[in-house]
Amino acid sequence: MIEVAIDHIAHGWSADEVSRQHPGLTLSQVHSALSCYYDNATEFEQEIAASLERSERMARANSNSPLRSKLRAKGLLG
Repeated sequence: MIEVAIDHIAHGWSADEVSRQHPGLTLSQVHSALSCYYDNATEFEQEIAASLERSERMARANSNSPLRSKLRAKGLLG
């Protein structure tokens, strides 16, 4: 459900386009997901923000991984 809402918001996709991009979902399911999102937007937006923060934290934690260090040493990574 969150992925449907994110696609709708971030890409500006209509329900029809979300359904085309997610062939496993019917148009009715997309409309249901968007309806649920709009009925609970505050909670969903908090969850989306928390998920983004977790992703950013993991990216920062992995920015100096041994593999990245080796690739930087070989000039293969900026």
